[in-house]
Amino acid sequence: MIFAFIGKQRNGKTLMMNKIARYYQKQDYVIISNQRNLGYPHIYFDPKFMESKEGIEDIKRKMSNPNIIMCLDEAHLWVDSRRSGKNAAKSFLISQAGKLLSEQGHFMYTTQYFGQIDIRLRYNTNYIFEVKKFMDEGEEYFEIITYEPNGERAYAISKTRFSAKELYEDDLYDRFEMVDVIE
Repeated sequence: MIFAFIGKQRNGKTLMMNKIARYYQKQDYVIISNQRNLGYPHIYFDPKFMESKEGIEDIKRKMSNPNIIMCLDEAHLWVDSRRSGKNAAKSFLISQAGKLLSEQGHFMYTTQYFGQIDIRLRYNTNYIFEVKKFMDEGEEYFEIITYEPNGERAYAISKTRFSAKELYEDDLYDRFEMVDVIE
């Protein structure tokens, strides 16, 4: 399956993706991520390194396990629809997403700009999670609206609210790397 986590900067997209990845990891999945410091064991990959043939071969070796979760934080930086179609990293990431879709693995990505994600990845995304963070009576909450894409449209199928305390309980939030996009 392919999952997209969308929302504004600092709203919890990466946190939600990592929480779900951690859930699968406890079920013997191997996590491959472009984030260095997740606070739990994983295989790190650098999308910049994948622009070389050696980098692509290296990540292919790491992905030999069929139970893979590949997490791509700030995906619009790597699979942007406006980037050249000859970009090796982009082509590889999209092909891996398709491979994981047809096997037992999952491909998860975060983005602030869903419309800029390459159309091949957008059209194969199974679920879109819109993440919002807000305060209510002095408490911090996350709201997740789940959408199921259907061609050009996406239909909301659920809305869930979490207390930030619930999500921070395993201290994961303080340990993973936050990516600031400067444009």
